[in-house]
Amino acid sequence: MRILYLGRNDERRCASTTWYLKNQLAQIESVEFLGPGYPGFPLLRRWDISKTVSRVYGPDCFDVIVIDHYWDVSRKWKNLDKIEIPKAFIISDPHHEQTGKIEYINKNEIDLSLFVVKHSIMRFKNKMNCSIRWLPWSVDIRVFRDYGFERDYDVTFLGTVGRYYPLRKKILNTLKKTPDIKFFTAQRPSGWNLDPKIHLFKENYSKVLAKSKIFIFGTSILNYPLAKFFEGMACNTLVMAPMPYDSQELHFEPGLNFVEISEENFLERIRYYLEHETERCEIARQGLNTVRKYHTVEIRAKQLVDYLKCC
Repeated sequence: MRILYLGRNDERRCASTTWYLKNQLAQIESVEFLGPGYPGFPLLRRWDISKTVSRVYGPDCFDVIVIDHYWDVSRKWKNLDKIEIPKAFIISDPHHEQTGKIEYINKNEIDLSLFVVKHSIMRFKNKMNCSIRWLPWSVDIRVFRDYGFERDYDVTFLGTVGRYYPLRKKILNTLKKTPDIKFFTAQRPSGWNLDPKIHLFKENYSKVLAKSKIFIFGTSILNYPLAKFFEGMACNTLVMAPMPYDSQELHFEPGLNFVEISEENFLERIRYYLEHETERCEIARQGLNTVRKYHTVEIRAKQLVDYLKCC
């Protein structure tokens, strides 16, 4: 299959959640990447994709076009409706500019919408003239893995704290004032040109998780099944978070492969699982098994290809 992948090169960006998936896709299919940060893109004067395809690549050059989930970049592509090639659009933040996304999909005659959050599909289902599929987050287990490090940190907290994350704020403030717990936290690095040798992302990020006994976070007021679940589990680290949407379909089971928390009990549960190492390690091991069985980039890339073939 010949795929044109439209998006921004996020190789050196923190939380580049589709980076591993699209590169796995390129290992099993023929993929051409086009967008800011990719070779040749600055030479293009327009974001008029219809002219770009015909002039740069020629007619009948691709079987399908995939539009990445970065909304600020995606909506700049013009005249997608003038291309007869089937088009798929990835949606990761369905709460953000929902009306704009629906109008964009219908106007540009998108054939397939891929939702990272299954729960959100109902809000779009009867408003879009396209097929809809669920494509959850996945993880590259060559990067997110148990490195065999000593578990130096009792608890690690990494992530944004803001109005969407009241639980995270409480967790952070509480653990900062709990000196008997070895706690690691760091601000999320920002920007599109981070240095992998310095900044806490990709391997540096996964290695911190692999040095942690517990990885704790909130799922936001939207209660999404964040990529953090997959990343923490893949590092054989005990994940503590609220029960997110889509849990059953994702094979997330409290007490089996992660620990469910709330504002009222998170500190109590931290202390319990720090004191009960055997239970903690068994739940972490089950989390690792869950990710490897259902949520690797290899599995998700094949799933994506199957969807695209039906596009």
